[in-house]
Amino acid sequence: PATTLAAAPATETSALMGFSVALGAYQDSSTARGKVLELSGKVPGVLFITVPVEIQGSVVHRVLAGPAEDSAAAVSLAARIAAAAGLDPAAWVARGTPLAYQLGEMPELAAARRRSEVLEGLGVPSYVLAVTYSDGSTRFRVYAGAYADETEATYLSGLLQERGLSSATLSARTGRLPE
Repeated sequence: PATTLAAAPATETSALMGFSVALGAYQDSSTARGKVLELSGKVPGVLFITVPVEIQGSVVHRVLAGPAEDSAAAVSLAARIAAAAGLDPAAWVARGTPLAYQLGEMPELAAARRRSEVLEGLGVPSYVLAVTYSDGSTRFRVYAGAYADETEATYLSGLLQERGLSSATLSARTGRLPE
């Protein structure tokens, strides 16, 4: 009898998005969210997010733009944002942010956006990136945070635990903005 081989499962082919542009940090989360909304209105097609991080015992909310594949792409993105928003990028920094918490992956963009809205309602700032697979399919991944390393991600880890989201995994941040 002939043997049929099962097709190999599709593997992700998206690029690592290891950088962001750090635009500022705020002690108040609502001030940071306001900055994200303001910039999103001025510079469409760029993802602006807030990322909580504990520094020397205090929580600050970083405002990041991105994601970008490398530092050169982050610097180019900073110039684009500065020109579009009429801002001085002198204090902005291209940061290595290859890690984020993965909070779900869906075949439909609308479902991923709904998941992100639910997380926002729980006080977890999140966002959606499109990821591609070797079979040509695209799925939509929900992320929270953008960090250099596990230590930097500690505060958000605790917040996720408090919110009953202990299944979130810190992983390489891949994907692109959904179209």
